[in-house]
Amino acid sequence: MEVLLNLKVSSEEFFDFLIKSIVLDVNENSKKQVSEKDIVRGFYYTKNMQNKVGKEARVKILIRELELNKKYTAVFISGHGENIISYQVEELDDGSIDVAYSEEYIAEDKMSKWNFNIVNVFYKRRAKKKAIKLVKNIEAYIISNRGGEIND
Repeated sequence: MEVLLNLKVSSEEFFDFLIKSIVLDVNENSKKQVSEKDIVRGFYYTKNMQNKVGKEARVKILIRELELNKKYTAVFISGHGENIISYQVEELDDGSIDVAYSEEYIAEDKMSKWNFNIVNVFYKRRAKKKAIKLVKNIEAYIISNRGGEIND
């Protein structure tokens, strides 16, 4: 699944938000305490997360790619497979950015793949709407907090 959106923020603002959000997530949900400089390609941590049907499981989150202001890919690894999310960002001449957000699931075994294919029929449309809302919420947050820190 992929969505392409134009955001009225810079690539620097977008990636600054992503990095700060990762630091906050790590510090709140794992035993690690990290800073922005620790968030690099290959960094990983574990935390409990709920899947699409509400079951909680331990998940390893690996930053597979991180090219500041251009690309971010994270892999959420569980006993059922890998969920890969990616942000590909292109800076435009008017100061806005085009963001391609994608999600992909790779099942660990045939049964998980079969189950995902069935569940995906019901969740596909909702997942796309949720992805659009997520990216637009990031934009709104950045715009409303320009010059400030992430305060949850």
